[in-house]
Amino acid sequence: MTIRRLHEGDEEVAVRVVEDLKFRMDEVVGVTVDPEYMRTFLADDRHYFIIAYIEDEPAGYVFGYRLARFDGIRPQVLLFEIGVMEQHRRRGIGRALIENLKATAKADGCWKMSVPTSRSNEAAMAVLSRNSSVPQSALKAGSQAVDICKGAPERQDSTYSETKGIAQEPRIGLLERTGGPTVYER
Repeated sequence: MTIRRLHEGDEEVAVRVVEDLKFRMDEVVGVTVDPEYMRTFLADDRHYFIIAYIEDEPAGYVFGYRLARFDGIRPQVLLFEIGVMEQHRRRGIGRALIENLKATAKADGCWKMSVPTSRSNEAAMAVLSRNSSVPQSALKAGSQAVDICKGAPERQDSTYSETKGIAQEPRIGLLERTGGPTVYER
């Protein structure tokens, strides 16, 4: 398996993945994605579009967004959607995509990853529960986010963090609502 984040210049690859994987899994017919729109999307470094390949063919993807905070707290990443083709499921691809998103976001200064989903979304809960960094207690408790930078200062101003002694344990965010990321189970 190869995992790769798409960037500006990869718009043709991105269009293919959206149209051939995402739209197929969503059963969307007759819709295309404008390559120029995708170029603009990928040019924004706050957007994460990460693809998993098996033998040079896209097998899964994850979308995420780095969110700035108004209160000076370091940015966090929103895992918005993850999908793995049915024939490639239960082989660790979803877990690898999540881990890659976490590592990429952490390198970009993010300290948490939010995963808004409904507990009734059984496929999403299964992927999250199999993720090695997600404690089972967090899934049951419905905490707000995964700490992807364990022990990191909450604010970019390290003096503030040191005086407050902020350190957080890993948590997973499960917001009880409809919508949010989709994990496909067809």
